[in-house]
Amino acid sequence: QWASVNLVAGTAPEAAAASLTRQLGSADRVELQTVEGSDEIDAFRFAFLLVSALVVIVALANLASTMLLAVRERTHDLGVLRAVGVTPRQVLAIVAAGGAALALAAAVIGVPLGWAVSDAVTEVVGAESGIGPGIGASPGILTALVLVPVVAAIAALLGALVHLDVCA
Repeated sequence: QWASVNLVAGTAPEAAAASLTRQLGSADRVELQTVEGSDEIDAFRFAFLLVSALVVIVALANLASTMLLAVRERTHDLGVLRAVGVTPRQVLAIVAAGGAALALAAAVIGVPLGWAVSDAVTEVVGAESGIGPGIGASPGILTALVLVPVVAAIAALLGALVHLDVCA
C-alpha cells in the first residue's frame, strides 16, 4: 500500500519527508515526488490545454453557425422591423443582444459543468499516475465569474459580425 501527501504552498518537501520518516519509523519508506517536471503530468497538461483550445474553437464555430442560421431565419422579421422605422443600428443591437443572451445561458451552464469535469479529470489523472490527488489547481471563482461576461461579449460581437455579413 502507498499513500500520498499534498503539501500546502510554502512547506519544504524535504522537511515534510524527514518528519514523516521519523513519525512512521523504519518499517515504512518515504519517497519524495514532486509534480513539477513530471513527464506524465506535463504531457497531461499539454493535452488538456490542447483539447481545451479545440473545444473553444468548436464552441465559437458552433455559436457562429447558430447565429448565422438565426439571422437568416429572421431576415423577414428584421425587414418588417426596418419597414416600421427601426434603424439598422437598432437591428444590429437586437441581433447582438440575442447572441449575448444565448452565450450567457450557455456560459452559466457550461462554466460550472466544465469546472466540475476538469476537477474530476485531474483527480483521476493524479490518482492513476501515482502522484495522488490535488495535482491541479482549479481557477478561482473570480476567474469563472469573469468568463461569463467575456463569453457574452464575444457572442454579441460575433452576432453583430454575422448580421453585417448577412445584410451586406
